[in-house]
Amino acid sequence: MLAAVSRSIWKGMVVAVTLVAAALIIRQPLTPWLGRSVPYLQFFPAILLAGWYGGFGPGVAATILAGLAADYFFLAPLGTFVLTAVSDFVSLGLFLLTGLAISWLNSSLQVAAEAEHHNAALAQAHADAVVRERQRVAALVSNLPGVVWEAYGQPDKTSQRVDFVSDYVTPMLGYEPSMWTTTPNFWLSIVHPDDRERAAAEAAAIFASGAGGISEFRWVTRQGASIWVEAQSRVILDHRGQPIGMRGVTMDISDRKRLEQERAALLFEAREVNRMKDDFLATLSHELRTPINAVMGWTQMLQKGVVQPERVKAALDAIERNAAAQQRLIEDLLDVSRIVTGNFGVELGVADLVSVIDDAVDSVRPLAAEKEIALTIHCGTCRIPGDAMRLQQAVSNLLSNGVKFTPPGGTVAVSAVQQGDQMEIAVADTGQGIEPDVLPFIFERFRQGETGLTRVHMGLGLGLAIVRHIVELHGGTVSAESEGAGKGATFRMRLPRSERES
Repeated sequence: MLAAVSRSIWKGMVVAVTLVAAALIIRQPLTPWLGRSVPYLQFFPAILLAGWYGGFGPGVAATILAGLAADYFFLAPLGTFVLTAVSDFVSLGLFLLTGLAISWLNSSLQVAAEAEHHNAALAQAHADAVVRERQRVAALVSNLPGVVWEAYGQPDKTSQRVDFVSDYVTPMLGYEPSMWTTTPNFWLSIVHPDDRERAAAEAAAIFASGAGGISEFRWVTRQGASIWVEAQSRVILDHRGQPIGMRGVTMDISDRKRLEQERAALLFEAREVNRMKDDFLATLSHELRTPINAVMGWTQMLQKGVVQPERVKAALDAIERNAAAQQRLIEDLLDVSRIVTGNFGVELGVADLVSVIDDAVDSVRPLAAEKEIALTIHCGTCRIPGDAMRLQQAVSNLLSNGVKFTPPGGTVAVSAVQQGDQMEIAVADTGQGIEPDVLPFIFERFRQGETGLTRVHMGLGLGLAIVRHIVELHGGTVSAESEGAGKGATFRMRLPRSERES
């Protein structure tokens, strides 16, 4: 290193000597015209160039050499370094001072230029390092399944600016990163309207805490879909510990939310099923006990001979009626058990709808007569593929349901009409109707419009579920209609008129 410095000094001195010599050579031809009146003028460019090339040292050397040359060649007496005139002393001194000033100024400008160049290089290197670091961070987070972001300013609708957002925001939401960085508080503008006020309040609370936090809300994608996200953020503090911004990652948690909602729905459904089973067991014990109590009571009275002769027939009729009710309950339970275990089937043949409906009406006629309910039939001759016994069971259940829930003096009508390639069997009553919140579940097991042990009508809530299963086994559909409480109800069975293709 010392050798390099020594070589640099010698090069500077050689340049100084060369430039002064060149100035003398250039000046000599001009001497006849200029005379001895301007002895220093030609040396100023040499001093300036020596200082620019080599710095302060070569500039000083060029100044001294130029002063000696001027004294020897241009100041009297010529050819010596002796000065006799005071004016020559003054002019030479001023020349030397001017040369030193030029060398110092030239050296200072050179140092300043080198410093500026060095600082510019450092600044450029720092900027390049920042760009490389941002590119590295962007590459690291580009494939993360979430939006990595950094924002400065208070999180409100105007002042916050997003300084960085990862490229994953585009496949996740459809918005380019530039939209986030150029629009103040862009993240809040795409929050679902129902969540926006809460999300803004939570972000402000996290910012004010100076620590961090988690917030869940919905974002609306560019395509208009809503997705649930979870924003985990940390607060950026200045040197005084005051919050100036936030950074974090926002993840798509739509799948997790969907699973949570499905789990909650399943839990609610399980609880509802358990409640329905408990209600059913309570109802079952009540319904089974009621007819057997009547049978036992009348039987004991007959055995003890306390029944008057004229009331014996009425007693026997009551025993038969309650025994039949008990039998229907047990048959419904057995049918539901067969449905659950997959053993409930149909034997397809040819079913005459006139006979099916007539036999079903005959099965409910005694109960309808007892309540003074009018039964009307509208059915033309029609044969369809099906199990006549099961179809009669389905129609009987619908008629029994209509008679049960129709007050005395009402009407229950059954009809069978052709609807395209289907036959529609409809049972309409003028009874108490079905509440709108019950209607969608009316064909489910254990569902009834009445609940609890204070119900007015008997039954287990299984008849309509059995109807639906019978109709579906025939390839048909069943539906219920009602305008509400007190406005009656209509049940429709739609059955294919020809054999289904297997």
